[in-house]
Amino acid sequence: MPTQVFHRVLSRVAIVVALLVATALPAIVGVVPAQAQSTQLGQPSVVINPGGGVASDGADGVRVEVNRAGYWTGQDVVTWANTEQYCCTAVAPMLNVGGTLFGQAGPANASADWTSLSITDLTGTATTTGGSDTGSGSFTVTYVATKNSLEYRMDRAVSYTYPNNYFTDSYSFTIPAGNTEDVRFYQGGDAAPGSSDAGYGIMLTEPVRAAISLNPYSQILAGYREVAGDRPFDGATTQSYWAPYPTVASGGDIGFVADNNIHDAGLMVQWNLGSTPGVQTASMETFVGVQAVSLSARFGATAAEAATPVPLDISLLSTVLTDTTGLGYTITLPAGMVLGSAAPTNSCGGTLIAAAGSSTVTLSDAAVAAATNCVVTVEVAAATAGAYTITSASASGLVGVTNTVGTSTLTVTEPATTTPPVGSIAGGVGAFAPDLVADLVSLLDADDSLAAITVTPDGAGLWGVTATGAVLTSGSAADHGSLDGIALNAPIVGMAATDSGHGYYLVSSDGGVFAFGDATFAGSMGGQPLNFPVTGLTPACDGQPGYRLVASDGGVFAFGGASFEGSMGGTPLNKSMVGLVGDCTSSGYWTVAADGGVFAFGEAQFYGSLGGTDLASPVVGLLPTGTGSGYWLVDGQGQLSAFGDAV
Repeated sequence: MPTQVFHRVLSRVAIVVALLVATALPAIVGVVPAQAQSTQLGQPSVVINPGGGVASDGADGVRVEVNRAGYWTGQDVVTWANTEQYCCTAVAPMLNVGGTLFGQAGPANASADWTSLSITDLTGTATTTGGSDTGSGSFTVTYVATKNSLEYRMDRAVSYTYPNNYFTDSYSFTIPAGNTEDVRFYQGGDAAPGSSDAGYGIMLTEPVRAAISLNPYSQILAGYREVAGDRPFDGATTQSYWAPYPTVASGGDIGFVADNNIHDAGLMVQWNLGSTPGVQTASMETFVGVQAVSLSARFGATAAEAATPVPLDISLLSTVLTDTTGLGYTITLPAGMVLGSAAPTNSCGGTLIAAAGSSTVTLSDAAVAAATNCVVTVEVAAATAGAYTITSASASGLVGVTNTVGTSTLTVTEPATTTPPVGSIAGGVGAFAPDLVADLVSLLDADDSLAAITVTPDGAGLWGVTATGAVLTSGSAADHGSLDGIALNAPIVGMAATDSGHGYYLVSSDGGVFAFGDATFAGSMGGQPLNFPVTGLTPACDGQPGYRLVASDGGVFAFGGASFEGSMGGTPLNKSMVGLVGDCTSSGYWTVAADGGVFAFGEAQFYGSLGGTDLASPVVGLLPTGTGSGYWLVDGQGQLSAFGDAV
């Protein structure tokens, strides 16, 4: 493979020239300005698990780097088993707006660069200063592309759970008002599984689509796959890295292609975002592994109510290039979780034992064809609230398979004991008209309810939102958009208005944040592991970009300009936390629980609560007065209880 030799040893300019000669690449790949685009845009490299990725057996997990400095400037780097999975023009996300490609790597190495790039919301081992820590972490990268004076925004939340062999990219795309051009997302480019360029393409479609580049010489693979229940790919290829480049550059469809001839490795995936202004979300996973028959197990959802069935997909992935037989395993469910009554499905053959009410799944004498996978899907449920986790320790009795089971967590919540017309309420500036709640409720369908409402700055209007993301208005509130008709990973549980009243945020129970009007996206917990579901959001005060999320256990997550002042996370609560509201007269905030307990943080003051009171309906929110010297507590029937200077 002479091309492979060139690809390993030459500079990036020489590589492009050599490949143009050797393969007659379309001219767009070799445009000279490409080299000017490989920059970090004034931002540092950011890494999760900086000390990992070096163990030859992959035991120290994946080292994830974005916006790399040095030879592959501005690009993504994935290190595992002491090898890097990308080469040369490498890999990074891209947007194509009406035929203009923006990005830093792959085909975008020869295109327009981002207008700006910023890195925020580092957690865990995520760092911009290096080091040798190992462990989980997350960060958010915001990319902005400008065309015809319009700004197209892409927020990329990268999260990793140690020592999994995969990480998650959760994207939020904002198409600006006034846009009429087609917008498409691509991610991929020049792969090199095991630090070597050879690739053999494998395409899977169950339980989700996955595009895999296998290097049969290094016996290491790298791939992209969909997230169960999230947006499917509109294209995915595993073929010679340069093959889809002209299509990506022009904004076309790359299709679904798996080349099972040895080639210069490449991966690419695509989402079609259309031209309609607004916010869209999607998630994907990048994974690595060894050439083997590999076992994985994943819940088909991240959250569910107690006793609600959820699928558990158990997959055997074969990257062996011959058929394999006589395979077996046992998966043991977490304590408190059992198999449901629905009949399992099994494409692996053999003998499956998965009795309803039991806690183990055993498969024996299974078979899987070369370069494909088979899946067993069972129904599972838990009777009580909590976090239920599958890990590599859940697998035993392995016969002929390699254990690559990663951490997969299902958060189970108690079912609602009442069906109040209002789920949570946020906002308030000293004037509040309770009859506006009735106006909103009158707009609901008979079988629907409001998940949350928020008050306009003038106190003369209310916005309401349902669990499906439909937004309703009353009084002076104006409609700035909704998620109605868009498939969500988790229900909407909270809503909050901006200081101007010209926009609002919606938040889902998995921590996803959706910004409308003049609301600015500053990050989210979407796609990241949560101990308990998110129940509310409150923006930073005085128009600062940012907000805080609160989870049902009292945990608080701060983004953008919003400060962290403390939380009840890790402290036993009598009832779940249902809301968080900022005190805009100080840097503090209040959180409120369903039993009416109020907790003040920072400079916010405590003025009383309903904790210990026999309530007719659970408390669903807190409304501060304009002075910050009081608040109302609101129950699920819209009844108000006043404290401090609230009247």
